[in-house]
Amino acid sequence: LPVASRVYAQILFDKDEREKGISVLKSAANEYNDPDALDQVGRILCYWKKETRREGLDYLRRASRLGKSDVNGLIGQILSPFSEFEYDHKDPKEAVHFLRLAIEDENDELEVEEEIEEKERKGEFPKIEEEEEDKDTPEDDEPRIEKEFEIDNERSVYQKELDKILASGI
Repeated sequence: LPVASRVYAQILFDKDEREKGISVLKSAANEYNDPDALDQVGRILCYWKKETRREGLDYLRRASRLGKSDVNGLIGQILSPFSEFEYDHKDPKEAVHFLRLAIEDENDELEVEEEIEEKERKGEFPKIEEEEEDKDTPEDDEPRIEKEFEIDNERSVYQKELDKILASGI
């Protein structure tokens, strides 16, 4: 049911019925404690109006506690006194906590991808074969390279924000 609620909420957003969509997402988040609904409604509320940011951040924190780790960097940036995100209740200590979690998560994700690639190279488990025409083309590495760049870029942003807070002595 949470998935159906998220789909229905998206339909409402597409029809410019934002308040109804948010209400549906809040129901899924609160009734089912659905991490994806918590993440989605949290992000919407954080970016929608200044008055809804605190509530949005609460939803993002709940999503993080339920294992939705991709929200940690956003939470850290919102709470950082050095970010450009307008929020009246900046908290450097909590920002450091979430930024560190985000950096750890990105490192873990990259390590897992590297382990899988290494096992594929060693033949420890079969590599998933793609269609014949796509095999052995230089483009094969592009998605992996783009993903690594994306992870490095996110980690760099989080690390820079973390360094600013730590250097400030706050």
